[in-house]
Amino acid sequence: MPRMLTVEAASTDYLASLQARHVPVATVKADAGDVRRFAAGVPSKLGAVDAAAIRAFLDGEQDRSPATRRRRHGTLCSFFRWLVQQELIDLNLVASASARTASSRTRGLESWGLPDA
Repeated sequence: MPRMLTVEAASTDYLASLQARHVPVATVKADAGDVRRFAAGVPSKLGAVDAAAIRAFLDGEQDRSPATRRRRHGTLCSFFRWLVQQELIDLNLVASASARTASSRTRGLESWGLPDA
C-alpha cells in the first residue's frame, strides 16, 4: 500500500534521485521549476492528485510556448513514472491525462484553417 506523501516531499525526493543519477544540472534545474510549479497548482497530498488535476494544470499552461509546454509535460511524465517505480502511487496518472492534452500542441491551428493532427 503506498504511503501518504505530499507532492512537495515527493518532488524533493524525485529531484534528489536525478542528482544521484548525475543528470545534467540544467535538466535538474528545469525539472525542479516544473515540479515546484506543479506542486503549487495541485492538491498538496499526493494521493489527492488525480487525472483531472493534472489536466487542469496542463491546460493552465496554454499561455506558455509550445516548447515549455512540451518540457513541462515531459517532466511530469518522468516524475509520475518515478513515483510508480518507487511504489508511491499505483498508476501513472499523466498517461491518462495526456490522452486529452496531446491535442494541445495543435490547439489554435483551427483558427488558421488547419485540421487537428
